[in-house]
Amino acid sequence: MSKISTVYDAVITAMGVLFPSVDGWTRIPNPYDVALNDDNFLRKGWGVRIGPSERADLELCNFSTIRTMSVVISREIFNTGSNDTQFDDIGKQLLEDIYSVQARFYEPDELLVEVSVVKIDPTSTSGVESVNGDKLNFLSIEASFDFTIRELI
Repeated sequence: MSKISTVYDAVITAMGVLFPSVDGWTRIPNPYDVALNDDNFLRKGWGVRIGPSERADLELCNFSTIRTMSVVISREIFNTGSNDTQFDDIGKQLLEDIYSVQARFYEPDELLVEVSVVKIDPTSTSGVESVNGDKLNFLSIEASFDFTIRELI
């Protein structure tokens, strides 16, 4: 098994710790198209999206790559009617959620993959976006990270 599998497993484990099911969180089965998931997964959901990679020049006799992974967080927004503070509240909760992910992923040793990862760079964070489910509405946010991974050849 390559180091990328170890890194991916560590990211999934870290997300499960940050957003445990005992607190009502669920893992989004299809993080690539959030709206296609059942509403039950989006109420308080998280997912990991695998992005592109590129070669990294680090050292001779090492295969190095930079792999992008994104974390998606979603929360249900209830019938808003004339309640404008609900958007503020859910938006702030999503900002806090994604901040906790960024703080956790800031250093490779926080994910317990320091042997596999040279560095983790937070690259971008989306704005809060609307996701229309089957019957309910949700807001989501996404943060991307570049994982620089080195393997001996």
